[in-house]
Amino acid sequence: MTLKEYLETTRITQTDLARTVGVFRGTIHNIVTGRKAPSIELALKIQDATDGAVTVRDLLPTNHPALRLLSEKDQGSNRLRPAMTSKSLGR
Repeated sequence: MTLKEYLETTRITQTDLARTVGVFRGTIHNIVTGRKAPSIELALKIQDATDGAVTVRDLLPTNHPALRLLSEKDQGSNRLRPAMTSKSLGR
C-alpha cells in the first residue's frame, strides 16, 4: 500500500503521522508526492507507525541498497527488520 493510500484510508493527516515519526509535515508530504524517498530509519518508523500497512518496500525505490538486506525468508512477509547489533542492544 502506498503512504498516500494509507493516509486516505485511515484519515490520518500528514501532520499527525509526522508527529508520530518525529519529522516535519513537509517531509511526509515529499514522500507522499514522490519528491523524495525516506531514509531507511524513517522508512522503518513509518512501517512501525502504520503497523506494517505501509512497508519499507512500499516506501523505498526498488534499487535502494537497503532492500538488498532482505533475506528470502523476509521477502515473504514484505517487512524489513533492522539487524540486532550490540550497538542497538546498548552494549
